[in-house]
Amino acid sequence: MIVAPKSLIYHWEQEIKKHVEDSFLRPYVYYETNREQDPKILGENDVVITTYGLISSELKDGRSDSVFMKIGWERVILDEAQEIKNPETIKTKCCCRIPALYRWALSGTPIQNNLNDLYSLVKFVRFDPFDEKSFWDSQITSDEKQTNDKVNALVKYLALRRTKDQKNSETGRPLIELVPKKFSIISVNFEGLEKQCYEILSEAYKSRMKNTMDGQNKGRQKGPKDPQLKSLGILAVILRLRQACVHMSLLKEALDETDSKEIGNEKIPLSEVLPTIDEFEELFEENYLSAKMTVLLKELDQVIKAGHKCVVVSQWLRPLKIVAHHLEEKKISYTEITGEVNDRQERINKFNQKNRGPQVMLLSLTAGGVGLNLIGGNHLF
Repeated sequence: MIVAPKSLIYHWEQEIKKHVEDSFLRPYVYYETNREQDPKILGENDVVITTYGLISSELKDGRSDSVFMKIGWERVILDEAQEIKNPETIKTKCCCRIPALYRWALSGTPIQNNLNDLYSLVKFVRFDPFDEKSFWDSQITSDEKQTNDKVNALVKYLALRRTKDQKNSETGRPLIELVPKKFSIISVNFEGLEKQCYEILSEAYKSRMKNTMDGQNKGRQKGPKDPQLKSLGILAVILRLRQACVHMSLLKEALDETDSKEIGNEKIPLSEVLPTIDEFEELFEENYLSAKMTVLLKELDQVIKAGHKCVVVSQWLRPLKIVAHHLEEKKISYTEITGEVNDRQERINKFNQKNRGPQVMLLSLTAGGVGLNLIGGNHLF
């Protein structure tokens, strides 16, 4: 059984069918509402592919009536295994309950925050005695001086790692041959109205931040100070100035949910930091070509004329919509993957078609964070 994020289950099915002969492996996606519930029939498939969400819903509260618990799985594979990094979540506990002879955890980022992320994977693969939290804490996290050596030894014993530099032991050739990556840093300078507007915004935000910090210091002279509150405010200001560097229209919106969770929602009205907003009104229109958008579209033109495809990634959705607007004006075909699309795999397949399909893929950072196989493009912006 393969457990993967919802966005990847059909990708797994497609890759199995692509690389394995039909008669050799038979995959079954256990996800739709009419999914098979008979363990005998389900067990006739060679590979069952499902989601973390279904594992959690069918095995929570110690349930044992799920079909997952009625099959003796030879191997359970967790794709994007960092999904279970928190050992206390229902998702992690349910995945660890699945009965299997062998257990694999696939991840490019097994440690994201701290060593407890790795503990969850060790617990899942049932590596005794390190899968017991008390033993893990006493042997791994208690002695900081020896932690690195112990973790390295543990990972070397447990992990099977493949890198692009490794070579086939028989042929001496690389396991995979890729064209070397080339990095280019393109500097973009503000000019005219955009430069004036940014300078006013920058000074206004700095001044407001200074006043806020001074006020906090005065109010806390007799009590404990809250350095985190200061850092959140500073991060909010930096984020707003970053948005201004992309396109001024981003400042018209409140911070999205992800940004708000990370740095606190900064709700200062735009008119308070930019009193002369009427003077710069055209900069805040979505069809305005900001300095960064101008350079990006110029680069896209050159790449597309050379017969290549591009991927454009953004932390925010509005810049993607602005790029899409200008691509439509230029009659350049594109597709996009954001949290709003439901036909993700179909869009990927069309983009990956050689000499056909969309020339540009617009990708949100959140939706494109895991499991994308965009072999159709060779330029990333």
